Amino acid sequence: MLSGFLSKIGLPVLMKILGEALAVLDNPQAKTAVKAIGKVEEVMKAGEITSKKMAEAYRHAEKMEQVEMEDYRAALSEVNQSLRAEVASEDKYMRRMRPILGV
Repeated sequence: MLSGFLSKIGLPVLMKILGEALAVLDNPQAKTAVKAIGKVEEVMKAGEITSKKMAEAYRHAEKMEQVEMEDYRAALSEVNQSLRAEVASEDKYMRRMRPILGV
């Protein structure tokens, strides 16, 4: 899901927001992350990360989002299939268990 967000607003904006959010935390790991984000921002401003490389990163992020969504769809399909099996069951307990117990 992050990759979809990334492709919509862009990496530079996301890095700025993330860096500012982490900067307020009083945590050594957060401070290290802020420094690392700052270094990446500097590299981007210096032009060492080209727009071609950014486009490739966006394509990769979109592909990763597609893979993640396919996994999510498969999981939902399995859940729906099991729920349908419970509802269609000949066993009264199995058919009524979920609605009665609210599980």
